[in-house]
Amino acid sequence: MPKPRIDVLREVVRVRHPEVHASLQQNKEDCSGIAGPLLDWYQWQNGQEKETQVPFLNWYRFISLQEAQQQLKRDRDYLGFVPACSVGEAMQMDSEERMLYSLPLLQDDAGEGYYFCTLSHRAYYMLYGKEDRFFAFFDSFVDFLIELATSPFEDIFELLGAEWTLLDRYTQR
Repeated sequence: MPKPRIDVLREVVRVRHPEVHASLQQNKEDCSGIAGPLLDWYQWQNGQEKETQVPFLNWYRFISLQEAQQQLKRDRDYLGFVPACSVGEAMQMDSEERMLYSLPLLQDDAGEGYYFCTLSHRAYYMLYGKEDRFFAFFDSFVDFLIELATSPFEDIFELLGAEWTLLDRYTQR
């Protein structure tokens, strides 16, 4: 992902959502082992506290790298051994299987939200009971967030409508 897209998102969050920007943690963790767009993401910010009272766009919380890695490890440990698979197989997996290869980026209280698949290197939207929605490139995911974060909305219903409209435009099933 081009670093400037993350810089645009950082500025949008700072200006349009200052309380969220103020709650973002700076990355002080070792980021060795991650690269590309995920590295850019965590170099920008390292999530919000679990108890945050300022969710992004009314219900999402930025997840820290440590929390994302712990969640992935917990899910894998719960189910036991996870066999390696190919990128193509990852795209054909159901949502529950894909979660064993995914790090949460933005989550609501139910665990639904935006994830990064470590096999396909693609961000996707996961809503329980629905088909996952994939962004073609990580910078498409960032562009989606920029557009959503700058969308005018009067209430939560307009925000939800804007999110679904933009998901239709930016993702594929």
